[in-house]
Amino acid sequence: MEQELTRLLNTHLQRRPRMQAQDCYKLLYQREFGCGHLAPTLETAVAGLQSEAVQAAELNGTAQLAERAADNTLPGTAEPIGNGLCRIYLDGVWSKEALRLLGRIFCASARTHAGDSARFAAALRLLAHWAQGVLPGTELLALQQIQSTAAANGFFAVHHSQAYRDAYAPHYRVVRQCYADAWPVLLLAQRIREQASAFAPALLAIDGRCGSGKSTLAGHIAEVFACPVFHLDDFFLSPRLRTKERLSFLSVRLFCWRNGRCRRGFSRPVCRCRGQLCATPGAARALCGLYIRHLRARGTAGAHCGAQRRRRPAGF
Repeated sequence: MEQELTRLLNTHLQRRPRMQAQDCYKLLYQREFGCGHLAPTLETAVAGLQSEAVQAAELNGTAQLAERAADNTLPGTAEPIGNGLCRIYLDGVWSKEALRLLGRIFCASARTHAGDSARFAAALRLLAHWAQGVLPGTELLALQQIQSTAAANGFFAVHHSQAYRDAYAPHYRVVRQCYADAWPVLLLAQRIREQASAFAPALLAIDGRCGSGKSTLAGHIAEVFACPVFHLDDFFLSPRLRTKERLSFLSVRLFCWRNGRCRRGFSRPVCRCRGQLCATPGAARALCGLYIRHLRARGTAGAHCGAQRRRRPAGF
């Protein structure tokens, strides 16, 4: 931890020599607690981002905000601050679409990241040791005052110093690094979600090799957009159950099920999904067809949430 914090502080001081004790404390506070102390609503977060982005665009001499992003890359700089967090700066060409996603990521980070007071206290002790040979005497006294106030009243968030704001005009948000890394996929998911409606729900499928991070990515999408995730493992059939009769039956049954009825003489299936899929039958039908088409193309098959016929064919 000591080496990591020393490297972090040295890197930021090298990039921003006007950093003062207050800014060093803020850096370590953000590294530990993230943005949870703000806990904004999505509407408030997006409104604040749009206001700041306009200010940053005026400083950078760029035009007004576009409605849609030019590409899927992260517009601003992502600066890691450790502990799985980073600062995303509004220093690029941002669109309203990208700012909506940053607002979602900001809110999701506030909900899902939690810091540890004991670990932050240890970080402050390391900060005091590091500052001895780096910061001037006046800043050392300011740091001691901040630490004594925190020790008496508890840890608290601070703003950047006036000198820091005048020199660098900081406009950024602290978010989880994993969300910044997944920005292109999250932007695609947002576009799909915004096109959905009550009559046409959105369905996003993720495929990849074993251990490639499908479940991790799906978890990030669920955290950012508050949507349910259905894992392929819950629908998978072991090799001994992949009989010709079962594969044929599943293909016909799932493609013929419409609006809770089975055509071609099949009886209605008995679903054991406990309402996770049947609450949204449109999404369930799409999910069934998607999984079966996908698995049959790969020589395997899956059953929709354990659904079965009341009367099975021989050999099933």
